[in-house]
Amino acid sequence: MTSKEVLDVVIELRDFIGENMVTKDDLKNFATKDDLKNFATKDDLKNFATKSDLSALQNDLTNFIDRKIFDLRGDIIAVIRKEDDKVLKLVEILKNKAVLTEKDARAVMSLEPFPKLFV
Repeated sequence: MTSKEVLDVVIELRDFIGENMVTKDDLKNFATKDDLKNFATKDDLKNFATKSDLSALQNDLTNFIDRKIFDLRGDIIAVIRKEDDKVLKLVEILKNKAVLTEKDARAVMSLEPFPKLFV
């Protein structure tokens, strides 16, 4: 860097500080002692939630969500089971009417979600 470039940077820095520096008047208008009285104190903060409170809340929330997920999973399985029963009944009807062969019926009934095992 040349001396002129260094001088230009210093002048730019000086101008920036001059435009953005806080003055005593700014500080006087910022906050008074009365304003500071309304801020929270250490004693006020002690009445808020502690780490153990937050941990207990997190555990309760996690347990609640887990229970809801298991309930929904059970509901979904029940609905899928009913639909599977309908498909099995339809396969039985089609097999009895000779629309499906025994092999085709077994192939359909062995599909997921609840495959029938043939031994």
